Amino acid sequence: FYKTNVIRCSLGLHYSFLKKGMKKNMQCKTFLLGQIILKKKVMYHRAKLFGFTHSSVVACSQELDVLLNQYQEIQGSY
Repeated sequence: FYKTNVIRCSLGLHYSFLKKGMKKNMQCKTFLLGQIILKKKVMYHRAKLFGFTHSSVVACSQELDVLLNQYQEIQGSY
């Protein structure tokens, strides 16, 4: 029996992976880390332009929180 998890990235895409294989897990972690780095850069750029309390910066921060939570969930699945 293989448990399938679904990861949603900030673009609304769905990525499925099998919890069984370490290779799949590593690919998912690598993908999420890339998304986290990109989201951080976007957030910092928007914060410089609009200020930290602007709605687009807050929304970006919330999306980053979701990505970080997903990454933490994968870390705990080892």
